[in-house]
Order: sequence, then C-alpha cells, then structure tokens
Amino acid sequence: MAARNWKRFRASNLREAMRACKDFALERRNLSVARIAELMGDVTEDSLYGWLSKGSMPTRLIPTFEMVCGAHFVSEWLAASAGRMVIAMPKGSKAN
Repeated sequence: MAARNWKRFRASNLREAMRACKDFALERRNLSVARIAELMGDVTEDSLYGWLSKGSMPTRLIPTFEMVCGAHFVSEWLAASAGRMVIAMPKGSKAN
C-alpha cells in the first residue's frame, strides 16, 4: 500500500474525516483503534468503532480524538462545511 499524501487530503464528509484521522494515526503513529480509545480516556473500543461507522461523535470528544490521532481533519471539515477558510498557523523561526 502506497503512503498517502496527508498534506493534500481534504475530506468530503464527516465520516471520511473521522476515518482519515484513524488512518493517519495508524500509518504515522502506529495506533490501533483500541489504543486510540485507551488514550482518549473514558471511551471504549466498541463505542469508537460505532462512531467511526456512523460518522458521528460527541462534540466534546472531537478535540481529544484529533489530539490522540495527531490530525485535525474533523475540525477542518467542520470549518469548511460552514463556509470558513482554514489556514494552519505558520511554524518557523522569528523574522530578523
């Protein structure tokens, strides 16, 4: 399987964004769904699988899910679906 270009990825719906976060965590951080659920705290593996299959998750858990996975595809999709533009904060050295 060829590696995905995650910098260019844009989800077309919420389910795709959630699954992309899970796939990113598996590919880049070597985290299974069970390990993601464990790192999220009070979440079971079964409930996480349910949310991924339905494409819905409690809103209060989205930041935790994205932090554990290391990707922000759900937040980016939510902003884009509301007609907002998302620009990543620059990370670099200070200007001279």
